[in-house]
Amino acid sequence: MRNLHCVWFVLSVFSLSAHAADEKSWGSLLARGDAAFGAKHMDEALHLFDQSLQAAEMPEQMAMSTTSMATAYLMGGDYSHAEVLFGVSIGYWQNAQERPARFLAATYNNFGDLLTEMHQFAKAREMYTKALAVWKEAKDEEHPRLAFAMSKLAASHNLNGDTAKAEALLKEAIAVHRKSGEPETLDLATSLDCLGKFYTYERRYDLAEPLFQESLAVTQRVMGDRDVAYAISLENLATMHRLAGNSVRSEPLLRKAIAIFEASLGPRHPYLAMAWSERGLIALEDRNSGMAISYLQRAYDLSVDAYGPSHLRTAFAKGNLALGYVHAGKLDAAQRICEEVLPVQRGSADITPDEFVRTLVNCAEISLKLRETKRAEGYFREGISIWRGLSDRSGPSFGNALLGYARALKASHNPEARQIEQEAKSFLENNRR
Repeated sequence: MRNLHCVWFVLSVFSLSAHAADEKSWGSLLARGDAAFGAKHMDEALHLFDQSLQAAEMPEQMAMSTTSMATAYLMGGDYSHAEVLFGVSIGYWQNAQERPARFLAATYNNFGDLLTEMHQFAKAREMYTKALAVWKEAKDEEHPRLAFAMSKLAASHNLNGDTAKAEALLKEAIAVHRKSGEPETLDLATSLDCLGKFYTYERRYDLAEPLFQESLAVTQRVMGDRDVAYAISLENLATMHRLAGNSVRSEPLLRKAIAIFEASLGPRHPYLAMAWSERGLIALEDRNSGMAISYLQRAYDLSVDAYGPSHLRTAFAKGNLALGYVHAGKLDAAQRICEEVLPVQRGSADITPDEFVRTLVNCAEISLKLRETKRAEGYFREGISIWRGLSDRSGPSFGNALLGYARALKASHNPEARQIEQEAKSFLENNRR
């Protein structure tokens, strides 16, 4: 599964000057809600934003109040309410005569963040594209928010598999930030973190780490080291270290990130699902299956609460839990989970091919361990067929899947095993160059 965050959500509600003479005016209520949001008093912020919506008279005012409510729900982890309200807000914007760039773009951008969180990458890219178009129409080619919008769209291109566009756009965004008169901003940190995430996906860890380190340094100077923004960047760096095979460096970063999430957002926020999954995967690599199952179960439970039992994100968390059971030798339980997860993923329009293939291969390996060779062959065959159609098969995963398929064929005395095994060895050898 692709990691949840390109970077933290740089959420924005709308800061307006409050008029003390009329505390019940739309502008005053929205400004007071913004202050409560900034202080992380979400219930108060939602109440004030709702009051501002009642006081709104023009479509643009209704749009700003509704976006502010949606953003507060997003920050609080209530994605179902947030999704509805963002859709309503866009409807208001469509009827508005005045559409200030920074407010309209914030609606599209924050809605894109929500859709990314919900693994709806294609829809998210549509929102980020609209946000960038708003800034381009404003004709301020060196505005930091233009670069921020470019970074968000670039990260979305990456999640949708368009890596060439992603890298070029991220580099351009960082160049815009560095040329602007505001070098030390959270927007710059966002762009650095997104490019670091891109290089992590590409397994170019030597390029990713300095970007994460610079992003953390900027975030610490701007927001401090107890902010959610800092925690998510810590988590991204931790993920990079885990994928690079350095769990010793990853674990303390995750512990710190989890502590910040829990202190700032509470113990049941969806952000923690990914963090607990990461800790579980580290425990698997350390061969501590009991601890891994404990962490992965937490991640699964949080995913059920946040997304529902049949959501794709929940299916990913459940699939990770199956890996914990495999390492603990509980193969029947692991296979049962696979049989529950596969239909959800197969029926999802939002899953990427490489994500689905990895689930098929995991299910194949479990079947092979249970000596159900025909079932394993079927999973391997389907997964490899999909993988052959992908343009990017770099890394060892495809080769290892071929080796697994060869083992399954060999176990059933299929003469095709030798040919598949030779293909696997050739692929892995070429991929090391």
